[in-house]
Amino acid sequence: MNPGDTAIAKFRIEVDKDAGEGMFPVKIQLEYRDSQGYMHTSDEIVTSVEVKERPVVTPLIAGALILAVIAIIVAVRFARKRKRQAK
Repeated sequence: MNPGDTAIAKFRIEVDKDAGEGMFPVKIQLEYRDSQGYMHTSDEIVTSVEVKERPVVTPLIAGALILAVIAIIVAVRFARKRKRQAK
């Protein structure tokens, strides 16, 4: 980045599994190196994050369930085909 430039920073925040829903304050302080390699620390920024209820079915679980159903359908069709061929 050059002086005066702006950029968007994204952070991944882990929330305790027992945390309740709601808005919570978060203190952020950035450490960075300038172009000469000197370390700097930003002023503290206070913002808030919203903690939402965790969905029962996450995209990963939904994908796994869909794959399992497809596998069962394929297995049943294969078993029926083998049974017909055995007669």
